[in-house]
Amino acid sequence: GIVESSFSGLLFRLLQEPIFSLFCSGETNFRPEDVFAGRIIILDIPLLTYGNAGRDSQRLFKFIFELAMLRRNLEENNRPVVMWQDEGHLTLLEQDTNFLSTCREKRIANVMITQNISNFYQNMGGANSEHKVSSLISLLSSKFFHSNDHGLTNEMASKLIGEAYTEEYSYSDTVTGGFSNTRNQSYKRQPMVPPEAFLDLKSGGLAHDGLAEAYVVFQGKSFHDGFHHRKVTFKQHFYK
Repeated sequence: GIVESSFSGLLFRLLQEPIFSLFCSGETNFRPEDVFAGRIIILDIPLLTYGNAGRDSQRLFKFIFELAMLRRNLEENNRPVVMWQDEGHLTLLEQDTNFLSTCREKRIANVMITQNISNFYQNMGGANSEHKVSSLISLLSSKFFHSNDHGLTNEMASKLIGEAYTEEYSYSDTVTGGFSNTRNQSYKRQPMVPPEAFLDLKSGGLAHDGLAEAYVVFQGKSFHDGFHHRKVTFKQHFYK
């Protein structure tokens, strides 16, 4: 009875407008495969307006979209495809890790935007959600970390960037029947970008003249200085 009630509740949300007209009334006029012809599909069903119905419909379309992308024959059509997900934590699917592990060979770029890592933990259902989120993040090969005061996210970003050896010096003076000076040098591993550094990044808007800073981390390739990370600045376009 609980299963039947839950399933009926899901179907009822799909019968409400505008969900019903978009997905359930007659023959649809768009398919996921339309992107192979260069078309752009935008799901304008905001959660703030349509609540769970908006979330469910976006997750359902995302599900069939991922399947369609993985089924395509690259010999017939090899056009690069982008799936862009703002507030990506709200439409998480358990199959996302499987999709991300194979989408590169299918010429699919996947962009997920969220405020912090805890949003993923909160919305990734099922058992072992922490391991699922860890796997998901590892499959997103290019990561951009903007201004953030979320400690867990900043610690993860700092560890991802890594550590480096820094020189430390110590001095001591001794006066015992004479004067002597000792200088010691040692090396210590420290984070190249400490967690608190993300608090100081510019966050755009009028207060920062439209400049937003971030640390970008690339997987599998490095910049000309040999490091896999770099601090970058983006110029926002907005009207004052």
